[in-house]
Amino acid sequence: MKRRVLFYFCFFFVVIMAGLAGSSFFKIIDSRYYATTFPWAEDLGIFNQPFWLFTQTGELAPITIRGYNNILANHFSPIFFFLAPFYALQPGPQILLMMVIGGLCLSAVIIFLLANKILSKPFQALLIAAAYITYLPFVKVATLGFRMGLISVPFLSLGLLCYFSANFWAMMLALILAAFCKEEVPLILIGFSLLACYHRRRWYWRLTPALFGLFYFVLVVGFVMPWLNNSSIAGGAGFETYRYLGSSFREIAGSFVFSLPKIFEMLTREHVFVFLHQILIPLFYLPILGWPVLLVPLSQYLVISLASYTYYASISYWYFAPLLPFTFAAMIIALKNIEGWSGRANKRLAKILPTVIIIIILASNLMGAGFKEIKRGFDLKYNKKIAKLEEFIKLIPPEDSLLTHTTYIPYFSARSWIYLPSDWNKEPEYLLLEFSGDPFLLSREDFNRKFCKMLESNEYGLVKREGQLMLFKKGACSDGNQQILSEFLRRNR
Repeated sequence: MKRRVLFYFCFFFVVIMAGLAGSSFFKIIDSRYYATTFPWAEDLGIFNQPFWLFTQTGELAPITIRGYNNILANHFSPIFFFLAPFYALQPGPQILLMMVIGGLCLSAVIIFLLANKILSKPFQALLIAAAYITYLPFVKVATLGFRMGLISVPFLSLGLLCYFSANFWAMMLALILAAFCKEEVPLILIGFSLLACYHRRRWYWRLTPALFGLFYFVLVVGFVMPWLNNSSIAGGAGFETYRYLGSSFREIAGSFVFSLPKIFEMLTREHVFVFLHQILIPLFYLPILGWPVLLVPLSQYLVISLASYTYYASISYWYFAPLLPFTFAAMIIALKNIEGWSGRANKRLAKILPTVIIIIILASNLMGAGFKEIKRGFDLKYNKKIAKLEEFIKLIPPEDSLLTHTTYIPYFSARSWIYLPSDWNKEPEYLLLEFSGDPFLLSREDFNRKFCKMLESNEYGLVKREGQLMLFKKGACSDGNQQILSEFLRRNR
């Protein structure tokens, strides 16, 4: 009876703690949104545009920001259809941010339940959940913005909980939903089958996750996404980083057989070890003692390590997010093992040692950058620079096309046609530009040349200006173009 009361008390405390952390994360990221300093702003627009169009028209329209046929051609994420009704409640980029933060904080509650299931000690589980929320890599992904891969974290966490609760069908449902989040996630299901082999579970535990995951991955990457992209090569967005391995499954398989030195070289690059250190050092390398669980997402380690883009293996980006629940599950198993090993020598030591270890890890987190980032959320003051943009938004009809810099993409992405500077040849109805704005995908020289040519041709005329930010409309009066051109040339001498 006492343990049950303690469990409910700790569970309630974890829910409150997760809610407070989520509020802080949202305040951090929302303040960046309002201050127009959002990280990877064009990516938020890439997701907001299809959500907005789908909820308005019911169609999977093209993503004009980066030229994908639709959101499933960008990343194959059928979870989009499950999220769309929530988006429709309050359409806009901020609801996408709330979805990610809510899902990540929900995973903290699931980690608590998982720890309590394995350790049968609610207070230790509470400390582990607190360590999870203040874990620097977790805080990083919670404040980076919306990504489909991040949506998989609560489902993978739930899959782990159901696995250790021996609930097969609930586990499969959670893992299928995780697979629907992003095209490489299904490969993690193979790891669940291997874990079931290690634990000598029944045949359907050993076969079903691997067969579903492998079949789904091959179907999506080998056939569905090439068809959606009108391409003959495997994959979709981001797959160019693996092109050195080949453009088909046969070529990739051949690389793993005949190009082992190259594979080994990619896996042993310095930044890969730095990344693994960043993941494990806050937990004092404890997850290694729970290595069977740590190896379940082996495919994700390969996705990160074999990428030719080195930033994939970095906690400053989001590619590692699916590793989070497995890292903590491995640590929980490690604590269970430590309790068993120490119990053989001293039963009293076995009772307190895991708790002491968790307290040390939590104290380290509380003194580290992760907790400081959370605390900063409560101290932030909003810089409503977005108010300046709202005046421009009112001047541009939603049905008209617009070209602008990456910084401003999210705020204008609720429209059918919005472009980056690299798509200047599309001749949109409006141009929203700055003298020193990000020319993303164009060189600075190309951007300057196109900007000058636009002013000289008088095809567009100035509609509104606020500091460096200028709105031009096709066919509008161009009396002020020469003055702007002179100022631009003076700035770029």
